[in-house]
Amino acid sequence: MLINLLGNAVKFTAQGSIILRISAKEESLGALRLVAEVEDTGPGIAEDELVRLFKYFEQTASGRQSQSGTGLGLAISREYARLMGGDITVSSKVGIGSIFRLEITVREGRESELKEDGRELRVIGLQPGKDSVPRILVVDDRLESRTLLGRLLEMVGFDVRVAENGLEAVQTFEQWRPSFIWMDVHMPVMDGLEATHLIKATELGKVTTVAAITAGALGREQEEILAAGCDDFIRKPYREEEIFELMAKYLSIKYVYETEKEEEVPVAVEVGLERLDTALPVDLRKELHKLFLD
Repeated sequence: MLINLLGNAVKFTAQGSIILRISAKEESLGALRLVAEVEDTGPGIAEDELVRLFKYFEQTASGRQSQSGTGLGLAISREYARLMGGDITVSSKVGIGSIFRLEITVREGRESELKEDGRELRVIGLQPGKDSVPRILVVDDRLESRTLLGRLLEMVGFDVRVAENGLEAVQTFEQWRPSFIWMDVHMPVMDGLEATHLIKATELGKVTTVAAITAGALGREQEEILAAGCDDFIRKPYREEEIFELMAKYLSIKYVYETEKEEEVPVAVEVGLERLDTALPVDLRKELHKLFLD
């Protein structure tokens, strides 16, 4: 929820500042009221648009102008907040900026519940055993999303191709015959569900795994995803571990994991952008992947 609010602030604030305020107040024994405010100096939201802000598939004028997003993030975030006994509210003025306020009830943590080492081992390769390297098709209309997921899979050892819409995905499937497809749901030209339906209608498609990537997958949309022929799905934002676990489930593959924390590599000033993802320290690289795949 907070990642969504911060991501929107970054996306719509061209100049000025973004401020995050967090506070907690004890409500009862062991229960805290957690409050987070995200204030930006973006374009602001007109009063007549505020009523549509938290509705599914609705976007403000600035959202439509940016030509990004699906109008799902805020609606889903507010639903989660209300399930946790809280809410998300907003105040905004056009030309000045907006303040989004998240309130939820949380339980105070205990030291006994903390693990000594909560760091999960990172996948760094594929174990030998398969006759050929699995072919993976990544379909997403957002350049940064498909590029970063594609690079993540390539670094592990998969054979990867990308497509920017459903029509291109169908064409690539017919020509290249991947064994696994990561399919974004909401895309121009042809959406992911229609593309999946066409792929699954073929003999080869019936034995090809298609996993949907969506910001929703709640209730009706989950039913639509599975009805279109998708074998599974994950929700945005997701973690690297979720990607690899789901692929292992359907491809019957095993991974090579890091055995100890890799030594951090200092980044030289002359490192180019195309090599930056391999030059950054492992922990920072992991966080950047999470951010851009949201």
